[in-house]
Amino acid sequence: MTPKASSPKFVTATLLSRQNWDLSQKCINNGSAIMKKLISILLMLVFFAFPAFALEIPVKGSSGDGAKIASGIIIIDMERLFNAHPMTARYKDALKKFAESKKAELDVMAQQAKRQEDLLYNLGLQISDAQNKNDQTALDALFKQFDEIKRDLDDRKTKMAAFAKKIKEDIAAQDEKNSREVLKDIDLVLKEILKKKDAQIVLDKNSVISDSGENSEDITDEVIKRLKGR
Repeated sequence: MTPKASSPKFVTATLLSRQNWDLSQKCINNGSAIMKKLISILLMLVFFAFPAFALEIPVKGSSGDGAKIASGIIIIDMERLFNAHPMTARYKDALKKFAESKKAELDVMAQQAKRQEDLLYNLGLQISDAQNKNDQTALDALFKQFDEIKRDLDDRKTKMAAFAKKIKEDIAAQDEKNSREVLKDIDLVLKEILKKKDAQIVLDKNSVISDSGENSEDITDEVIKRLKGR
């Protein structure tokens, strides 16, 4: 089925309305894991919305700013656009600094827990010695001290686990928010370019089989240039 030219469809804009992304457990080391989820959703949308074009669309290089395309089909490399956006690097750096600061707090908590574990170990040796000497008075005092430290250690470990979970959730939430802002900005630039080129369809480069031809245009470089030039 051929899509109607009178109703422009921006795949990236559709993606921005998605609310149920799968949050990543690791949002810093490899950029944005959420972005990979968006790309997979993009591919699915393309195949369901435009089956006639998802099989094979010849791709050519950019024809220059403002040049109109007869087919109305635009090709982009969404992941490349996302990674090249100036905001992506800034957001990644901010998340890294946030994670490092929280890790420092966790390290302090871990050191405190380690000291308590060492105390329990030494108390265990003293308890063993008191048992060998059958010193009940010493045993009573040692067991009381042992139980108090053990309860405090268990409580500390519970708080550490909750704190670590909160850090992970905060990083994932912020990374999702950052990704939405980057995608929204990319979408604004795409709409400007598509209007000039009189295009109606945007497809991710990785979702089509490409060869030499004149039926579509890859505007990835043009979008990147526009994003970095503002």
